Amino acid sequence: MIDVFIPTIMYIKHGGVVKSVVVWPDAIPIFLPRVDMVIIARNELAQPPIADDAPGETAFVEWSDLEPLLAAYPFEQSPAPYYKLAYEKAPDELVRSIQSRPTCQDDMQGLGKDEILNAELFSNV
Repeated sequence: MIDVFIPTIMYIKHGGVVKSVVVWPDAIPIFLPRVDMVIIARNELAQPPIADDAPGETAFVEWSDLEPLLAAYPFEQSPAPYYKLAYEKAPDELVRSIQSRPTCQDDMQGLGKDEILNAELFSNV
């Protein structure tokens, strides 16, 4: 049996825009929900690798850039849309793509769910 990571959907302000994000460490097996952006945490996949007990590096990947790599994996609709990436070892193509992403130098601000206003709430005002 393969252990699979189930990430928490969080919200950040990036480039002045609120985005939904998840963190995906080192391409581990994951149930990857559809979000605006994925934050890749790299220790083992950093070049050169970084010890697990040391602070790693991060990279941001827009969903539109990541989704073509996910087409080979099962897509589930319930309870929310997600890709099921369950493997013993991360495929080489996926690893290369994750390693090729530049280390994040961007400024981002974490947001609590109570700080998010849905446009739907104000569409009839």
